[in-house]
Amino acid sequence: QSVRIEYNAALEGVESAENNLQLIKEGITKKAGEISNTLIRSTIQGMILDVPVEVGTSVIQTNTFNEGTTIASIADMGEMIFEGKIDETEVGKIREGMNLELTVGAIENEKFIANLEYISPKGVEESGTVQFEIKAQVSLKENVFIRAGYSATADIVLDKRDSVMVIP
Repeated sequence: QSVRIEYNAALEGVESAENNLQLIKEGITKKAGEISNTLIRSTIQGMILDVPVEVGTSVIQTNTFNEGTTIASIADMGEMIFEGKIDETEVGKIREGMNLELTVGAIENEKFIANLEYISPKGVEESGTVQFEIKAQVSLKENVFIRAGYSATADIVLDKRDSVMVIP
């Protein structure tokens, strides 16, 4: 009787392996008889930036042992973050809440204001100097579309004086 149980278990193992192979190749199994579809919904509304998988690619859901497969990158294009780096000699002069003036390389003659929200507490050495990561929330303009990934330069005004006497 143990031989019969082992034989049945072996048959079930072979059948399971055949079903998995057929599912990977064709998207259907012998028993299901129809294409296997899973409805996937985004947790946010936004614009699709990238779809790194192709039709027929096997995907895995996220769990405690696996990151899962990224099937799309989505962003809310109404909220943009400037990410940059600042040298260790300058990081002591800035603080959260300061305004930055951004110049986007791909958009000429436009300046954008951003509010500094984050300064990394730890620097990273790059090319012989220590750089600190900064992040700032960008105030967008209605008539200008900024794409994700544009390069930009930030100017930070450290001190300003108005209505002062000048000598020509």
